[in-house]
Amino acid sequence: MCRHVSRGGLLLTFDAFGTLFMPREPIAKQYSDVARQLGLSGFSNSEVQSSFRNAFKDMSKSHPNYGKASGMLASQWWANIIQATFHPLLTPSQTLPSALVPALLKRFTTSEGYRLYPDVLPFFHFLRLQRGSQAHSNPSSISSQWPWHQTIVGVITNSDDRVASILESLGLTVSALRFGLPTLETHSAPGDEDVDFVALSYDVGEEKPHHLVFDAAKELLRTRLELEPREVEEEFGLLHVGDDMEKDVLGARNAGWASVLLDREEVYANDTEVTNGSVKRMVDLIELRDWRP
Repeated sequence: MCRHVSRGGLLLTFDAFGTLFMPREPIAKQYSDVARQLGLSGFSNSEVQSSFRNAFKDMSKSHPNYGKASGMLASQWWANIIQATFHPLLTPSQTLPSALVPALLKRFTTSEGYRLYPDVLPFFHFLRLQRGSQAHSNPSSISSQWPWHQTIVGVITNSDDRVASILESLGLTVSALRFGLPTLETHSAPGDEDVDFVALSYDVGEEKPHHLVFDAAKELLRTRLELEPREVEEEFGLLHVGDDMEKDVLGARNAGWASVLLDREEVYANDTEVTNGSVKRMVDLIELRDWRP
């Protein structure tokens, strides 16, 4: 049973890829463009796309969760995919340029490879104003626009450690707090950054929809505010927002959270879970301003 958001505090988390940001151009096109700039030729974007899909599928099967269980760094995992994408496309006289892997790894760690959805910055601007008011107000003066006394914002994502760098390069500020890493001393107060923590599947060792990923986010909330588990249960509601029905919405629900399906492309408009009212669906992030449990 999901725990409705009726307490004074709110833990608000977002999925990353497909919810906050997306590729600036199709991944296969970006791979192809960089490879051509480095002198490779003789392949189409569609051939790169097909080869990339095969490489990604094979690596995910043999070394799941970005190589975590294999003791592999995520950067090496991606390097293997890049190499496996292009090797089948090379002619006998071609070799893979040594600069290709570093160039693509760098590209997909920054705004060079990704962009925010248009509704993200307006919503986070709204959230900054509300969180600023929370920090300087007493409970009786909290705005009806955002009726929680304290909001902690996190990212829960089936991804690797590039996520924070990507978000920062796109204009959001992100705390260094991550699950499983030593807690760093910080002089910033909760709410000083747009994102208070990041819970990565790579760090947790499990991927959404597994409840351990959502449990990790609660642990990071406790760490950020120095709370006891009982205080989290008593004082904070839990809300997760994402674009995937199974991984985000049902995963959050099964972990005891409330959830919102962000369906910009209206993929789920006729889904039974949506039409019968059991799943809350939005097509624009700014609609969260009006969300209530």
